[in-house]
Amino acid sequence: VITFRRLYCRLEVHRLGLPDSHLSSVLSMKATAFAAAIAFLCFATPRRLHGPFLYDDAAAIQRNPVVNGHVPLHAAMALDFWGEEMSSPRSHKSFRPLVTLSFRLSRVLQWESDGDSTFGFHLFNAGLHAFVTGMVPAFVNAAFGWRRGGRRAGAAAALLFALHPVHVEAVQNVVSRGELMMAAFYLAGFLGYAHAVGTPQETASQAAARSAVGLASALLGTLCATLCKETGVTLPLLCAAWELLVVARVSTHRMARLEWPFPPARPLLPSAARLSALAAGNASIAVWRLRLNE
Repeated sequence: VITFRRLYCRLEVHRLGLPDSHLSSVLSMKATAFAAAIAFLCFATPRRLHGPFLYDDAAAIQRNPVVNGHVPLHAAMALDFWGEEMSSPRSHKSFRPLVTLSFRLSRVLQWESDGDSTFGFHLFNAGLHAFVTGMVPAFVNAAFGWRRGGRRAGAAAALLFALHPVHVEAVQNVVSRGELMMAAFYLAGFLGYAHAVGTPQETASQAAARSAVGLASALLGTLCATLCKETGVTLPLLCAAWELLVVARVSTHRMARLEWPFPPARPLLPSAARLSALAAGNASIAVWRLRLNE
């Protein structure tokens, strides 16, 4: 089937008079769409879409005053994930307001009149899983430095990501939506950074502008990911590692042997400036988040 689709795409590219370079892009898009569709269909069966609330769903959804509309939406910024006041001694200190507001959206938009219906909640989770799966090929391609081999690896990784059983709890348990939303913002922030910084620039002003866009994408993604689950605060660390290994091309062989210095293949000053900004932004977000626990 894959060979037939490749041949079909090649014939279509030539029929439309497009250069051969478009073939890999077409195949990559089709592979991404296929993996996202598989990811959605795995969790969009009638039995799974109508599965009951389980375990922690009772506290985070069924008894949460924001989700049930008993308090205004802005109250989500003062309550923890389980509906307790952040300042309360009983609070778990899990501050995930974006996830709580998404639960409220699922409650408002659910298609069935039954107040205990889970259909809209599970449908939202399945769609999020498909969306995150669709970003995996671009993530892998960026990890390869946008080289050609990254597209094939990205398609394979997306299919593995879509079908891997480790995601069952994160997708099927409604309360685990935080992992899905955190992953979506995490990958979006990284891809925004990698696309802006990894694109060649002709002038210094263009490089500065793209660096600013990349940093804004990374830090905004970090903030949103952290507001979904606390592990999202590690996004700048991923961006920093990618900056050193892909952009600056620091010698990994000397690094592995602990031989100092690790000479980069490209000028390190622009990367150092971006790394400093990432560190400052990451520290600010982490300190702000920790103060919420006081």
